[in-house]
Amino acid sequence: MHRQISQVKIWRWNRGRILRRIGFCSFLLIGLFHPIVVKAEYYFTKRVFPVFLIVGIACLAAAFFIRNQLASALFGVSKTF
Repeated sequence: MHRQISQVKIWRWNRGRILRRIGFCSFLLIGLFHPIVVKAEYYFTKRVFPVFLIVGIACLAAAFFIRNQLASALFGVSKTF
């Protein structure tokens, strides 16, 4: 029984660590891609929208096929940028 309790604690700790990493990396992605999106829309107006749409769909599709949990979540998050 002691082994089951410790495994549950380890699982919760790992889950929290993964969520913190996803949150931190999401924050970095927003900081990195926001200026790119703003400048692209400023210089290319609405013509750049299809490019962002295609990249977003490709990232979402890639998120389904990546086995690594952190990388898959980051691809899923990056589709919104």
